[in-house]
Amino acid sequence: MPSSAARRRAASCRARRVAAFLRSRRPVVSSIAPRVVAGERLLNEQTCLLGKIGECLLEATNSCVGADVESGSRELGLRLYDLVRSVRLLKQRRADARPAIPPGMLGMLVQIEQLSSDCHARDLVDRTRLDASTVSRSVAALVAHGLVERQPDPTDKRATFLAVTPAGRAALADSHRWYGEVLQRALADWTPGEVAALSSALGRFAGDIEVALANNDNDNLEAAR
Repeated sequence: MPSSAARRRAASCRARRVAAFLRSRRPVVSSIAPRVVAGERLLNEQTCLLGKIGECLLEATNSCVGADVESGSRELGLRLYDLVRSVRLLKQRRADARPAIPPGMLGMLVQIEQLSSDCHARDLVDRTRLDASTVSRSVAALVAHGLVERQPDPTDKRATFLAVTPAGRAALADSHRWYGEVLQRALADWTPGEVAALSSALGRFAGDIEVALANNDNDNLEAAR
């Protein structure tokens, strides 16, 4: 049987090997951790935002009922709340099924692709109507995942263009296919006319909401003067 001194030497040797292994893995862990944290942060932001939208919709419809507005307003608000919840579930399922694009980043990646080769971070702020810090974190995470790359702006050495990488385009195509398959199953019993009517109504509703909010902002500005 080994002596106590021999056992201590063996234990010390094992401890040194474990420590050496952990040191060798530290660069890998440090490179992955920021990506995981960024993805979780963006998912939390998206979830909180959607939750607030749902709460606002319920508050708005409740106030409408109190003001003797048509009962259809409350029904619409409840259906919109259901829609927000379904969209949140859809996004979570997409992230599980197609994890190449982290949660909460698909929309930003689509915007960069649509802006093509002339995309600056400030353009994303204007298009998404998010604050600059949120856009900056999203872009940094997409770059870290290899889905977006920064390219020098030939007209401004201080600026860079954002471009979707081949890996990013492949991930986008895969996500679009997944969404298409889900929508095809969901709308299997719908007629083409019903699908077209829904698309038209949603487009009109989104546009009218933006106009209403813009008018409200203008009214508040005039009142402040």
